[in-house]
Amino acid sequence: MATQEEVEELRASLERLHGDALFKRVGETGVGIGAVMRCLHRSGEPMSAGEISRYLHVSTARVAVLLKKMEARSLIERISDERDARKSVIRLSAHGAEVSEQMLRELNRQLAEVIDRIGLDRVKEFIAVSGEIRAVVQPPTWEW
Repeated sequence: MATQEEVEELRASLERLHGDALFKRVGETGVGIGAVMRCLHRSGEPMSAGEISRYLHVSTARVAVLLKKMEARSLIERISDERDARKSVIRLSAHGAEVSEQMLRELNRQLAEVIDRIGLDRVKEFIAVSGEIRAVVQPPTWEW
């Protein structure tokens, strides 16, 4: 059975290699909400919509749509910025923090299952090969 240390090592490796694909993808609403939650969870501090936008590499308009949906689901709270009361910042609500923790536990459970089924050595080898491939393969640049 995979240890917590092995799971955390695998998650860190995957984040380094495929962080954009795993945790910052914002193409679908559900995935986008998860990405914003992860961003806020990792920060541990309230963030402005602009900061979230820069972290996720998406437009502020896209973040605004996600934040509105998250607020309707009671996942976040808007509070006055301590540095500038005219501005607001976003933090996870108690419910949002609980959901974020559940998401992390589920990710860890799945990674433990990957380690148990495939083996840590093979997973590490896959990550190394994936990194090498990613270094070579780049999206095509199109000139229109």
